[in-house]
Amino acid sequence: MHRIIKLVILALLLSLPVSSALAQHDLPVIPALCYGQVTSEGNSVPAGITVEAIVDGVVCGDIVTNEAGFYGGPGIESKLAVSGNELDGKKVSFHITGSFNGKEYKQVKAGEVSYWGSGEVKKIDLQIKTSPATVDPSPPGGGGGPGGGGVPQDTDNDNNFATISETLFSYQINVDNGQITENVAISNETTVEIIQAKKEGKTAIVINVNYQVDSNIKILTVPTEVINSARDVNLQLNLNDITLEIPATIVNIFALNKQELQITLQAGNASVIRSEIKAFQETQGATILGTPTEIQTDLIGNTSVTLPLTGIKVPTESAAREAFLSSLGIFALHSDGDKELIKGELINDKDGVPIAIKFNTSKFSTFAIIKLSEQPKI
Repeated sequence: MHRIIKLVILALLLSLPVSSALAQHDLPVIPALCYGQVTSEGNSVPAGITVEAIVDGVVCGDIVTNEAGFYGGPGIESKLAVSGNELDGKKVSFHITGSFNGKEYKQVKAGEVSYWGSGEVKKIDLQIKTSPATVDPSPPGGGGGPGGGGVPQDTDNDNNFATISETLFSYQINVDNGQITENVAISNETTVEIIQAKKEGKTAIVINVNYQVDSNIKILTVPTEVINSARDVNLQLNLNDITLEIPATIVNIFALNKQELQITLQAGNASVIRSEIKAFQETQGATILGTPTEIQTDLIGNTSVTLPLTGIKVPTESAAREAFLSSLGIFALHSDGDKELIKGELINDKDGVPIAIKFNTSKFSTFAIIKLSEQPKI
């Protein structure tokens, strides 16, 4: 059947008028086709929900769902056509846009598969999560930089913490020239939960943001109303694998100025950091470990930051392990050009395995975990 479909599509393409000067390699690639059901919490989505197939940040096809929650029907022409050059070996991610059950979805990821072949037909069912999935803590060994791994924050058993419901977050994904930006905004409705938490004597508000796609840029926006409701309490922002702990004094300044809080995360330029490390006396001979992280925000004042050790191999032999861990530090290249070497504090998991490094900073820019060539003098 697949062979017949390929031949039909090929015949249609060859029947189109083609200039004699058109080379063979300029002919359009036969698209891969797919269809399936889109569900949310076990229920089919309504008609009119847009399904987009995205490869390397580029939309390679789109289609809308029917009244039964299916995208793509029995005929070739009604299936989702995924087309583009050199797709073999690449991942195709499926994103949903539309509204149902009182919620708005904008390019929310609902599935991912490896490209299944030009002209081939595949049934791919998609599932929308009404709230982002919790990321399990991962030991060192995965990819570095924003979006990989996870740093556990032990707040569930602490009576002083209150965690905001993730159903009150809105997600928007934008693709521009192959670059994916994911915006997460905290709803003003969270003020109800924050005010109630303060009445219960909570001293810290936890916001867990589990980004839904492997984006180049991740943006979190906490609106003015939410900041104002959080006066006199600390804010802990768990941004997938990076944690910011903002003291109440800084929260109060934002509230006083009626200012929203926006935090942008993206991978830092390793080449620039490497060059700056060589030029900075305290870090000469140091080695960058993992991917530098650039944090942009208007926060001013002492804030705690936790970066994961994801992708950094820690020696297992006792003496080598101790020497390695004691040589770790944070190199900070601030946006005003200042450079700083910060020692930081290692964070271990419940088995004593180091999974992150925590440090304080009063300025935000690019931070890199480094291994110093000798015992740090800080």
